[in-house]
Amino acid sequence: MNKWLANYKLLFVLTAGFLVAAGLANFYVLRPRRLQALEVESAMEQKINRISSRNWPVHPSRLGRLRRDHQDRQRRLRNSLEQVQQRAVATFAEPIQSKFGVEAVEEPSQFINFVTRLDYQEQYSILIDKWGQRNVILHPRVLNLNEDSVSPHIYRLLLQLWTVDTVLETVAGSGLQPVLRPLPQPPRTDIVEAEPGTSPGFGSQVALQPPRRYRVDETSREDYLLEFPVSITVQGTTEQLVSLLNLLDESEFWLSINAIEIRKLPMRRFNRRDNRLEAILEFSAFYPLARDDAIRPPPPKVMAPRGV
Repeated sequence: MNKWLANYKLLFVLTAGFLVAAGLANFYVLRPRRLQALEVESAMEQKINRISSRNWPVHPSRLGRLRRDHQDRQRRLRNSLEQVQQRAVATFAEPIQSKFGVEAVEEPSQFINFVTRLDYQEQYSILIDKWGQRNVILHPRVLNLNEDSVSPHIYRLLLQLWTVDTVLETVAGSGLQPVLRPLPQPPRTDIVEAEPGTSPGFGSQVALQPPRRYRVDETSREDYLLEFPVSITVQGTTEQLVSLLNLLDESEFWLSINAIEIRKLPMRRFNRRDNRLEAILEFSAFYPLARDDAIRPPPPKVMAPRGV
């Protein structure tokens, strides 16, 4: 009888020890792991919902393929950015280097600080004389710029002059001719009328537009790119216009066409084919104030297409 009681006591002790050990194991081992598994599962569900809400594929293989596609696209965009930036720098590299040295080409701040009003006036006179000898009359009233123009950013006026020169050289290379027209009447400052028969003069239809500034985002205080638009009216043939487009594509400079308006000129002879036209073009040259490594664009917020 005592032997049976001793066996039951031993069994009770073992059972109690097992239950205590099981409770401790559950509290210190199983329960934390179960809570950790629930957190991981909840995070996965949230991530899946977030990915699904952005129209991204949830399957890992599709995500991997889409990620590689985006990496390839980013690499191509980076290469394109480097090429465009090199072309933008090349547009003004030669005149800046000849006037201010190589350092001013590589470091925009040095060029900006080196430019003086005398430099601008000298380059303005050179530009007017150069193209005047080629029958391109750059009149201040049409050009929207004169020798006495005032600006807190003299270097921008100088870049505008060089933009006009680049545009005219490109147009001349295609055979197109800038249109020469009577000058617009200046604003009247008194009631005295002009004498009959007087000529208001002529000017080529080359006009500078206000520079455009670009920033990375709304919070940025510094410009990283300047655009210098120039509108010009030209006459020529369809072949010459196509030649102009080819020159822009093959040029080492970054000179873009923002707008183009074409109209057919009246035929001079009805029995002969006449493909003469008149075109109003707006070109733009660009000057980067910051290099590629200094630009930190914000991450794009774009809805991605569903993977296949």
